[in-house]
Amino acid sequence: TGPSSVQTHSVGRLVFNLTGQAGHVGGTMGYQRGNTGAIVSLPWTPTYAITGNDVSFTTGANNNTLPLIILINGQTSAHMAALGGGYFTSGLCWSTYFGGKKKDKITESTSDSDRNYYVTGSTSSNNLTFPTTIGSHLYVPGSVRAFLTRFDLLHILKWTTLMGSGGTSTTESLAIALRESPSRSVYIGGYTDGTGLGVHSNSPAYQDNSGLSGVQQGFIGKFDYVYGARQWITYYGNSTLKINGMAILGKDQLVIVGVCSGGLPAAQAPLPTHPAEHWNYAGGVGDAFITLFDAQDRSIWSTYYGGINADNAVDVRTYGSSIYVLGLTESPNIPPRTGGLNSF
Repeated sequence: TGPSSVQTHSVGRLVFNLTGQAGHVGGTMGYQRGNTGAIVSLPWTPTYAITGNDVSFTTGANNNTLPLIILINGQTSAHMAALGGGYFTSGLCWSTYFGGKKKDKITESTSDSDRNYYVTGSTSSNNLTFPTTIGSHLYVPGSVRAFLTRFDLLHILKWTTLMGSGGTSTTESLAIALRESPSRSVYIGGYTDGTGLGVHSNSPAYQDNSGLSGVQQGFIGKFDYVYGARQWITYYGNSTLKINGMAILGKDQLVIVGVCSGGLPAAQAPLPTHPAEHWNYAGGVGDAFITLFDAQDRSIWSTYYGGINADNAVDVRTYGSSIYVLGLTESPNIPPRTGGLNSF
């Protein structure tokens, strides 16, 4: 059932009564967007108009060749001054479905300093129904493929990159990280059970082209932010392994975390044995792991972390020169270490 009555309020709100309770919809703002995307301000404010059971808007003069946008509960936004002064709705600013005609899943997202927005995940939809643009990339098909998509400041789709491992394989992206220096790049990571991943070397970066049959291996992909073109794609792991989280340490060092059943690759350019920590594989269902890469994407440090049961590194964050790992454990004997007087 709908409201029993609807009326306008003196401050421009729309007020309604429903089962003895009153509610309201906020005031309105109107603007247009020029051909370059810049905001065109209007000298009037839209108002609600009620005719019987219908609610509409009363508007003023505008350019009928440009989109007219009416924002409910709108506010001015100083941080959009680059667009000529902007508007936003408090709370939700943009939402959309994203996918094709089969199962699609977003697992992670991030943004850069120019407020481009990146999402990653997996899709079972084909290329005809999954959202792409001219210039989007496809590296090897598969039943389930990883995807990486960029939206710009105005939430316009700029490109999508899809990558699989061939045949009926499953390739899922579970992690994302953005590096701003020395040039902007986007990393994704996850796992694949296929042997045909579209690997792409970028010497001297770490490279593994193995594609082990019957093994769920981790993968890392690095892409140009302008067009989504691949810069580096590699398998990672000598046994069952899944990358769950990524972050950038400092300005340019990739950190990955996840879970594996042993067989971490040896570091290419190892850090000194001390003071870098290193724990051996403790067995059980699997151990968490941490791997650090240098600015050239060479692996320089890895360690297991876990006990005799199941252990899993779920995500990672960095602050200054420190790495913080979040995870789960069923082990009673994970390696303990006090963080000092101010730690939890």
